[in-house]
Amino acid sequence: MFGKKQKMSVLLVMGLIALGLVWTVGCSKNSSGFQPILADLQQSQWTSNTGGDSGIIEVFLQGDGVEKIILDSIAMIGDKPGVSPLKASSAIFQDKRIRAEFSKSDALNLLLNPSHGSTHHITISYMVIDSADSAELDMQVTLDEGGPTALTLALAPAEWDLNFVNSSGKVETFIRGDGIEKIDLTTIRMKGDNTAVEPLVPESVSLNGDHIRAAYPKNLVVNLLMNPIEGSVHTIVVSFLEVGGTVPIELTALITVTDEDGDDEEEPTGPLTLQISPSDWNLNYYKSSGTVTAFIRGEGIENITLTSIQLKGDNTAALPLAAAKATLNGDHVRATFPKNQVLGLLLNPVSGSVHTVTVSFQNDAGLVDLTAEVTVVGKSSE
Repeated sequence: MFGKKQKMSVLLVMGLIALGLVWTVGCSKNSSGFQPILADLQQSQWTSNTGGDSGIIEVFLQGDGVEKIILDSIAMIGDKPGVSPLKASSAIFQDKRIRAEFSKSDALNLLLNPSHGSTHHITISYMVIDSADSAELDMQVTLDEGGPTALTLALAPAEWDLNFVNSSGKVETFIRGDGIEKIDLTTIRMKGDNTAVEPLVPESVSLNGDHIRAAYPKNLVVNLLMNPIEGSVHTIVVSFLEVGGTVPIELTALITVTDEDGDDEEEPTGPLTLQISPSDWNLNYYKSSGTVTAFIRGEGIENITLTSIQLKGDNTAALPLAAAKATLNGDHVRATFPKNQVLGLLLNPVSGSVHTVTVSFQNDAGLVDLTAEVTVVGKSSE
């Protein structure tokens, strides 16, 4: 049905070398609830005929702080010496993530001696607002020889939150493989395991190089699922017809249900604890317009006087810093402090030095102090 004569193709094997990599400008590591920025290199086919391939390679960047990435700074670096980084042909921020696109024909030129079975190191680099430092995310691609590739389905995001019902964003499906040009775009539908719900018609559909992208409203997709609860896994089906065809074709993919605010309904338990995010403070914070956030969790957070929250360090000559904003959010209190003032709280901050910071506040028991450690990183531009 979708057969073509055998050809050389390059199959992209996704593999993040370090899933815990974070952008280098002051992100906390493995903090509770913190999601480091990760790169998802979407599976694509890179044909050996680089001069004639008009397809694209998509990279998705997501995680806490992704909105601070400078879009026109995103670039791809290969393992071929002397080749300049490849700038993304387009990059947009939407639905809490960035989608960057790169020309396939140019991307293959980044590789040193590409051949059947060869593995190559790929780096995605970018700059962050209010930082002179660049950040990099690493991964590998492997080249292989193959014939026609089967149609595949990818969903983005692959985790569906129960709060999608209140979202104005989109869930996207990507169909790739040989013969996508034969698909009748007007017949594409998405359905889940809830057979009582009619298949969902996409709001928009387009053929873009090596893939078909269809977008569906987030506030409707959860209805496609049978008894969705946090952690449940569901099969999603995208169906379509060939142009002039009558037999439906179906592709499947799995999604996992999450509940970003699910813990908010639970009663906080245990002693009060403090988390500082980021816990790495950069020496260039003095020129940043961002914030440092303190999270207070534990039993009795509802008794905290939010206007009393202050941050202080080991520099006893510095006055405590009042929170710019403090809110009670379910199981935690969140207080923010301006980055351009926090370094003044530290005694002799130098790269690598570790300091104890204290968040103090009033509650029904009186004055409370909670402590945490921060590490100074980076190099001052002064």
